[in-house]
Amino acid sequence: MEEESEAGAETELLSEWQQRCAEEVPLADFYQRMSEQGLEYGSSFQSLRRLWRGAGECLGQIELNPELERELSQYELHPALLDGCLHVLAGLLPEAGKETSTPYLPVRLAGLKIWGRPTRQLWSHARLQEAGGSQGQAWLSAQLDLLDSQGRLIAQLLGLRLQQVDRAVVAEGRKEEKQKSNDWLYEVAWRQRSLVKGKGSALDEPGNWLFL
Repeated sequence: MEEESEAGAETELLSEWQQRCAEEVPLADFYQRMSEQGLEYGSSFQSLRRLWRGAGECLGQIELNPELERELSQYELHPALLDGCLHVLAGLLPEAGKETSTPYLPVRLAGLKIWGRPTRQLWSHARLQEAGGSQGQAWLSAQLDLLDSQGRLIAQLLGLRLQQVDRAVVAEGRKEEKQKSNDWLYEVAWRQRSLVKGKGSALDEPGNWLFL
């Protein structure tokens, strides 16, 4: 009876969030704008389907790419789902939807609680806790509540802080990462050398040889 009561309360919570977050944010070019800011996400990580916002909060509908569904059991919280839940935070940004907006990146997390594993679909609710700025860069902190498709609370991200960064810094970071990745793979190249054979060389003597 107690579990049924808790489940009912969580479902009501989702309903309240939906009522308060009534303004839908267009997502037609959402990931294109992120790419222009230097934050590129492949199709597997573009899991934010719909986004609504209210006063100091927003609610997003997340859905994992069907091709990744078989990987769900390998994680407590699949990285692609987690990324989509974080993308909901875009609804809290003061420059959200503007072409001139600058990127924000997560820089700190105070705590993470997980009570259950999600399915392909999730609800992600973000609530603004505080915001400020220093040295010309804005920041904000928020709490994320993640609910499964039935409205059950399965995870919380506490004290998540986002920091505004310059686009040039993001671009430089991507450039350095690409240069590093060029060193990850090595190719074997055989080079021809002339055989130096001197008097009394061991090559003249019979025996066993091991080539490496």
